[in-house]
Amino acid sequence: MEKLVTNLLTPSLTKAELSELLYERIGLNKRESKDMVDAFFDLIRETLASGHDVKLSNFGNFQLRDKAQRPGR
Repeated sequence: MEKLVTNLLTPSLTKAELSELLYERIGLNKRESKDMVDAFFDLIRETLASGHDVKLSNFGNFQLRDKAQRPGR
């Protein structure tokens, strides 16, 4: 993958692209890169599910919020 984060074709970064960047820049093998990305998002998901907020410095804050149910069609 020749993309750099600043040269992405779309304004979003997928988990697969993030794994590929870890492979290219840090030198992890592809399996380790995928496992690391999956573990990172699993940890965020589990933390939110347990009722805690997730705060990543210089990136953003994540929290679950209850939303009103949308009407069906």
